[in-house]
Amino acid sequence: MASEQFNLSKLNIVDVHVHVGPEFGSRAHDALSLAQELASASMKAVMKNHFISTTGLASLARNITGQTSVFGSVVLNHGVGGVNVQAVRATLSGNKDEVRNAHEEVRGKEPTVVWMPTFHSKLHLETFGHDYLPEWVGGDTRFTSTSADVSPCEVVDESGNVLEEVQQVLELIASHDLVLATSHLSKDEITAVVRAAVAHGVRRIIITHPFFKVTDMSIQEQQTLVDLHRQLTGGEPEHQLYLEYTYTGKTIDGISFELYAEAINLIGPEHVILSSDAGQTRWPRDTQGQPLEGGVQALSVTECWKLFIQDLAQAGISEKAVVEMASTNPSRLLGII
Repeated sequence: MASEQFNLSKLNIVDVHVHVGPEFGSRAHDALSLAQELASASMKAVMKNHFISTTGLASLARNITGQTSVFGSVVLNHGVGGVNVQAVRATLSGNKDEVRNAHEEVRGKEPTVVWMPTFHSKLHLETFGHDYLPEWVGGDTRFTSTSADVSPCEVVDESGNVLEEVQQVLELIASHDLVLATSHLSKDEITAVVRAAVAHGVRRIIITHPFFKVTDMSIQEQQTLVDLHRQLTGGEPEHQLYLEYTYTGKTIDGISFELYAEAINLIGPEHVILSSDAGQTRWPRDTQGQPLEGGVQALSVTECWKLFIQDLAQAGISEKAVVEMASTNPSRLLGII
């Protein structure tokens, strides 16, 4: 791409997946520092934390900076009681900008993402174990205690039926027009949850980094899921499902952008959103995707995006497609256009 395309402020990037601290393990940003970095590049982002809701942090950062550059979310791990409707209701309360106003309307006030379980999903625990602490995370042994001796946050029963507590969460997501993200669920769990979500009227769905080693969906499996969603919704434009391709898929899992390009060209950029999944302080691989002992220092969110755009261009993805996946689609998903 031409050099002017690296002026991120011209692209109006909306990043649906950025990690913030404080959190077990080290993080590159808190809410305020992230909001300031994003505002300087005319970017927006959804803040993610594996253990606490970030809507209150986002509201505070918006008030301090005077910029609407960050939005909140909640991950339904054990830190918020697992998959439960009360955690989502509490998350919505964090969208209040004026804490003294008991009557401030918070329903749908700001874009809010509800993530299914990540570290505490059944498949994540089966894949990595309960004591997983990669060297590059930062070495805080308290990080492992969040998963030690915990049972998985289940979303389906032994027959593959979506559990009642998940159904309740999906109903609330639909009633408040929130965004559902599938997180670290298995392929079968994702399919079951998507079916149930559509049945409850959920209109905004992210299939979280489907190439990630936990989910490990092939391109054809992703296409099948997109086709299923179209069939279930009749292809109505207000019903949105996007596959999320992340920059750190390369620096954490070694996913090639040629694979991303193959998927984008087959499935279509209209079904994809790009995100950084940034916020780590270290990565196990360098920006070429090569593993390094002890890892390397991670890049900032804006630096991730510069390399993301460059790498996608080298893989043959057009500027038009990048803008669609990095700005148009996520803006539409979050309802900010």
